[in-house]
Amino acid sequence: MKNLLVKYYFSPGLYDKIRLVDLDIFIDFSYKLDIRWYKKYQKNDVFDEDYAKTKRMETIIEDILPRDISDTLMTLVSFNDFKLQSFYPELTEEQKKQYTPLDVRYENYEFYINGNKFWVNVSPYIFKKEFLKSEQEVLFLKFHESISLWIDEFHEMLIEKE
Repeated sequence: MKNLLVKYYFSPGLYDKIRLVDLDIFIDFSYKLDIRWYKKYQKNDVFDEDYAKTKRMETIIEDILPRDISDTLMTLVSFNDFKLQSFYPELTEEQKKQYTPLDVRYENYEFYINGNKFWVNVSPYIFKKEFLKSEQEVLFLKFHESISLWIDEFHEMLIEKE
């Protein structure tokens, strides 16, 4: 079994692109991308109890990360004192327990570095990129934006191909 370096998870909530994304990136910069998505609606589609089942798709890809993403990730994890906060801005214990709206977009990264696990919640209702200040945090933001764009492009290609 390969050693996991980064795990990314995306769930759309009610108001985003209808897809679930699980991305595992391994220490050799290979990846396994699992996208669960829906085919486009067609004019002659019949809405019955099987409609969702016939439109639901799953695509699993295993390959090597694009070079620009792997280069950014390599630089990011090479910091001697790798440290990212879980929340930007940092939340108090009381704020973490407060009400969170249901069915909102959820995005999360887990980094596995030197036997330690770091996770960062990048869900838009909580994540504020203006709080990322250090060189490492800015590099993380670049990595996150690259991953998001790459997955968006891949998802669009899947939809158009169907």
